[in-house]
Amino acid sequence: MRQLRTSRGFSLSELMVVLGIVLILLAISIPVYVSSRMRANEVSAVATLRTLHQAQESYRRKHDEFGLIQNLVDEGLVDPSIDRRSRERDGYEIFVRDRQKLSGRRRRDSWAAIAWPVSWGVSGDRMYLMTPNGFLYQTTTQFVTNRKEATKFTKKGYFLDFRLEDIPPEFQKVE
Repeated sequence: MRQLRTSRGFSLSELMVVLGIVLILLAISIPVYVSSRMRANEVSAVATLRTLHQAQESYRRKHDEFGLIQNLVDEGLVDPSIDRRSRERDGYEIFVRDRQKLSGRRRRDSWAAIAWPVSWGVSGDRMYLMTPNGFLYQTTTQFVTNRKEATKFTKKGYFLDFRLEDIPPEFQKVE
């Protein structure tokens, strides 16, 4: 006579071992993912700032002065989505201080842009500053966390005369 075998499922201890392994893998991979996502956001912010600088240089060569953001959009030098004083892109807020509210010589040859994480420590942990001469600076100091603070930040110090020596010491030049 033939004896029927009954199939058994996994035991509780086997399931607990598998669950433990899965949790360990998640504990390792989630921080790596978050960190790589932050770095990708930072790379995107820097690329946007460099694009703005290149657009400003192209406009200046043609018109002998830096343009307003609207001028850059009209000439097809930048994406129309940047045509606002502040714009979120890939976890970073981009804020452009152009010459619109400046007077005299500064109006003709000055502009700057800053980029900061929308959520510090989550979407990024560095703030960036692009100067009219193409120098890029970074800091981990939270000078700005929203548009209102960005407006205040860009109305003092370096942004008054656009002199490099007035850049806050917390900013380090990016090579």
